Amino acid sequence: MAPTWSVDRMAETILRGIETDRSEIAPGFQMRMLLRFGSVLKPLLFRHFDRLIARFWRTGANESIEIGMVRILIDAMIGRCKMKAL
Repeated sequence: MAPTWSVDRMAETILRGIETDRSEIAPGFQMRMLLRFGSVLKPLLFRHFDRLIARFWRTGANESIEIGMVRILIDAMIGRCKMKAL
């Protein structure tokens, strides 16, 4: 996972890219590699994610996730209703 950048470091990277007339600015090693090799990695990553999702649905783990999501949505709707009433 890519590390979180500070605002100052991000701004320096953007300014440096603007000064050197770069059309694409990618901060950090991981983002540069993703920018350069993303078109090659994209099909491999999508295949990997498709397999993970298929396994997730086959195992039935989705039922507990769905119940949790419903609870979160209900809590969010109740919270919104309370906020509107205030």
